[in-house]
Amino acid sequence: MPAIPANYRRWLYAVGIAAVPVLVAFGWLEDSIAPAVVGLIYAVLMGGMAVSNVTPDATVAEHEPEDAAE
Repeated sequence: MPAIPANYRRWLYAVGIAAVPVLVAFGWLEDSIAPAVVGLIYAVLMGGMAVSNVTPDATVAEHEPEDAAE
């Protein structure tokens, strides 16, 4: 998965979760399985984006406080 800019990720997180109650309200999704759908959205969509947008170790090491390296 390519790196996705932060503003797009924020939008996808919000829409991904907000879509579930809308689907339930319109009757396209049963309320008994809505929690499972939310879990699936987080596991597949959100987890995939989080893993693909992790900061490389070299970048993190550059920003560590000097006393933390000791």
